[in-house]
Amino acid sequence: MPYVVLSTDHFEKKAKFYNIPEEKITELSKELKVNPNVGKPLGYKFLRERRYNDKRIYFLVYEDLSAVLLVSVSDKKTQENTIEQIKFSFDEYKLRVKRELMKTGN
Repeated sequence: MPYVVLSTDHFEKKAKFYNIPEEKITELSKELKVNPNVGKPLGYKFLRERRYNDKRIYFLVYEDLSAVLLVSVSDKKTQENTIEQIKFSFDEYKLRVKRELMKTGN
């Protein structure tokens, strides 16, 4: 069963700020639908990053929900802070995914 790929408003803003092309996001989303475990795990199996040039795209994999949430983008300089912010919001992100899946009937 393919995964549902969602994104946060924060991710959309950061992707725009770091000039990540829409085509790259679409390409990554398609890949994540069939293989959510691409990229590098970051201390947790479900927290992963995928590099694009010198930027890092962060996402959370929810195997129990068959969903992936694109959460942020950073450069090397802000990587550590970005990862800490993501870790702080784990519970909030999971609730958001559950709500979104309920709305769409997945």
